[in-house]
Amino acid sequence: MRPRPAAGRILGRRDDEYAAFLLRDGDGSALGALPAAGDALVARSEDVRALAARYQFASRLVVTGRGYAYPTAREGALKLMETCYLSAQAFSGADLLHGPLAMVTSQVPVLAVAPDGVGGQSMGEVLQRLHAVGAHVLTIGGAQAIAASSAGLQLPAGIDEAVSPLLEILPLQQLALHLAITRGENPDIPRGLSKITKTL
Repeated sequence: MRPRPAAGRILGRRDDEYAAFLLRDGDGSALGALPAAGDALVARSEDVRALAARYQFASRLVVTGRGYAYPTAREGALKLMETCYLSAQAFSGADLLHGPLAMVTSQVPVLAVAPDGVGGQSMGEVLQRLHAVGAHVLTIGGAQAIAASSAGLQLPAGIDEAVSPLLEILPLQQLALHLAITRGENPDIPRGLSKITKTL
């Protein structure tokens, strides 16, 4: 079997050029802060456990984010559905304002992923509209977004938004863990989850 070429070589770049290309003309230094930042977030597990207790009786919730944070919102919603068995719908912040906002009430909590950067800043209007309809909003993100929310967990500052999703998912995974346990479920053995799927 022939070895696969590195991704950078496929695009005609050296590996170090490819890493910089992925970080939009960076030198890769944005990745250096991730291990310590990740450790700091994981160490806040008790804070996340306290936040999870607020959602023990929720039957549905909305997860939202924009830009790089939107896939994180979708993954967070998936983890909550898999482990907590509640209806968690993910929307981009822009899409949420075009119709689905109608289903958000004070009884439907919202998890917003709004890190520092362009994507997080664009969530400002979304957070205002959610506040206006009386939604309880838990924001994982920057200080400014958290200030416009009901509760929040601040992400470490100074992280490039292109790599921020690697951190953003950690509190959502912890939330799914603690919420499942609070609801009496076993997050290590979620029902109906199969790691093997058949492809036709």
